[in-house]
Amino acid sequence: MAQKIKVQDGVVVYSTPDPVAPQLTPNTPTGDIDFLINGQLSVSLGLAVGNDPLADGTMTSPVNTDIIITPGIDFNVQTPLGNIVLNDVIWPTNAPTLGMYLGASALNTLEFYTLPIPAYELIVATAAQTVFNTTISTIANGINTARLQVFVSGSKKIEVTDYTVTGANQITFNAGLVLNDNVEFYAF
Repeated sequence: MAQKIKVQDGVVVYSTPDPVAPQLTPNTPTGDIDFLINGQLSVSLGLAVGNDPLADGTMTSPVNTDIIITPGIDFNVQTPLGNIVLNDVIWPTNAPTLGMYLGASALNTLEFYTLPIPAYELIVATAAQTVFNTTISTIANGINTARLQVFVSGSKKIEVTDYTVTGANQITFNAGLVLNDNVEFYAF
């Protein structure tokens, strides 16, 4: 059967008497057509990938070739019923606000998160004071995880070397502090 694709006044037109042609009008049998565009394809309204609203649409590129999305004016990606999947990683459906960061919430799942704001407390030391009771959590730091930072008059102190966490809301310095030292606690 005769089939042809032509560009007519800047519009790609597919015409065929083939009974399995793509559905161009109601009650016409559906089919499939593949063609390659060398150059640039401009879509003025919407580009629908796939014809089944319940199935994933797929955009593929040759091996070792990037798909580059260049934003224009008011560029956005809308996935009302799903996620964006790039390199087998699910991109978030939640919208970011100023100050958020992108992080992994699970394997192959990315979401936007708000940066944590540490709890803060300032206590002025008495002469030779070693024990400090706080209103914020003093969870001990773990391997590669800092949950507590302590500063004395602007100088950061090191857990175990300078102080020990001795309770849920308490630390004890290894040596007494000077009168009026400012002790700052940051808890994450």
